[in-house]
Formats: sequence, C-alpha cells, structure tokens
Amino acid sequence: MPNQSFVYRKIVAGVRMCAGIRPAMLRAVSLARTCGGEVAVVHAMEETGITAPALDAVHCRFEELRITYPEVTSTHLKTGSIWNAMLETARDTSADLITISTHTHSQLSALLGTSSSDSLLHHADRDVVVTRTERYTADQVSENYRHVLLVTDLQDNHRHIAERAVALAGNQGARLSLLHVVDHYPVDRENEDIAPEDEDPIVHTKRARCERLGKFAQDLGLPHTSCEVLLTNEAVQNIVPSYAQTKDVDLIVLGAHKPTTLDLLLGSIADKVVHHSPCDVLVVHIGPYAKTGSPQC
Repeated sequence: MPNQSFVYRKIVAGVRMCAGIRPAMLRAVSLARTCGGEVAVVHAMEETGITAPALDAVHCRFEELRITYPEVTSTHLKTGSIWNAMLETARDTSADLITISTHTHSQLSALLGTSSSDSLLHHADRDVVVTRTERYTADQVSENYRHVLLVTDLQDNHRHIAERAVALAGNQGARLSLLHVVDHYPVDRENEDIAPEDEDPIVHTKRARCERLGKFAQDLGLPHTSCEVLLTNEAVQNIVPSYAQTKDVDLIVLGAHKPTTLDLLLGSIADKVVHHSPCDVLVVHIGPYAKTGSPQC
C-alpha cells in the first residue's frame, strides 16, 4: 500500500508581481490549505530593473500577499531567472513541491523547450506542479482538484509516482483514474508482449497490459478505480493531453527522470505533455537525484 498520508507541507510558488493573476501561487495556497502547509513566494527581477520605486512596489505587494493569504509564510525577492530563483528557494526552505505557471506555447518553443517551466523541470530535484494559466480567471484561491489522472508506465518507479497521485487525490477529495499508454505500437513492442501464434498481437498486448494495470490498482488498494490501456502508433505526449481533455481531467500526474542531453535540446516527454496539456500537470521526479522523504499530515 502506498503512503496515503503523504502531503506537500512546504511549497515554493513563483509569481510575476506585475501580473493580475498568479496561478502558481493560488494553487500553492490551495494545496497548503488542505493540510496546514506553508507557501514561500518567489519573485525574480533582472538587475537592470532594480530601482528604489520597483523594490518598494514589490515589498508592498509581498506584504499584501502575506495579509491576504495566511499560508504565505515567507517571501523572497531574487535577481536573475525565475526558475533558478525558485530552485534556490526550494533548497533553502527544504520545500517538497514547486509550483510554476505556464501559458500555451508556440510550436517552436514546444519543440525546443525554451520556457521557464522547461528549465525548471530540467533542473528540479523535487516535484513540480505546472499550472495552466488559461484555467485561472480570478485572484482567488483555487478549488480543489476534481479529477486526477495518473499516467503510469508500469516500470520500476511507478509506485513512487502512484503514492503521490493517490495521496493527493484523497487529500483533495478528487476522483482518481489510471492510464497506461503503449505508444509507437507495434514498432516498439516489447518481447514480453509478443503474442502466441494463435492470438492477435493487439488483443494479446492489450489484455496483458490491462492485467498488469488492474493488478497495480489492486496493490494500491483501489480495485474500483477507472483503469484504461491505450495502444497507439503515436507518441505518448500526443495522446495524454487529448485523453485528459475528453475525460475532464484537471490534474495529470506523471514521472520524469533526470533529462539527457538530447532532452535538454528537444524537450522531454514531461515537457511536451506540459506544453500541450489542457490542465495542470504534476511532474514527480524519480531517480537518485530526486528529493526523497514523505512528509506527514
């Protein structure tokens, strides 16, 4: 059984003080409220833009945030890029989670991975929620998530990711669904899924993966959770966003390994899902470089 009492107790949120809507901060506050957590708000400025009036305006807004949102327990003004400022603050505060906002990207940025969220995902050593700016329309604390979609590859680290998804869905009072995608099928068909001579390969592969996914849900203590296996000749990053759209999902949960050099140039699968997702995405970092531990309520 996964640790269903897991919660994010210390959250770092990046904000643009000039923006009227701050989705990353609003989501961080919402998550913190569900279990008595705290939020550190980060704003970054270029050195050339630092003037006495600008500093006064930022500090005044910081004070307003602390008064309006009791969950905001610290504010941090840094120079340079917002993603680097957030990583520094996360390390300094021993944060469990980072939240950052993203807009719908152009095809070029989606291909090359040039946004702040990409840089953060590539360098983060802890979990990241990327909020979809277009879904936030007011400077008010966001509602809890209603439908969480766990995208699992059923590999060695999938239980770690599932622990986050199960606990978060329970904490938010959200419905949880499980999705496993066999992408580029049948080009990348694994040896273990080779069908007997008397069975159709597609039928065999889908049945085998459905059995594995169903057993996974049983092991999680979720025998009645919606589970679906999709076989597609497309890439997983193309399928997941459209699936989430049709199922009215408001949070996608998936894992990410430390990116390779090629990923840094072209963007990882997690990046591409974030770029095209119709909703927020929680990227759970896995591997030896990820922050470990399970904060408790």
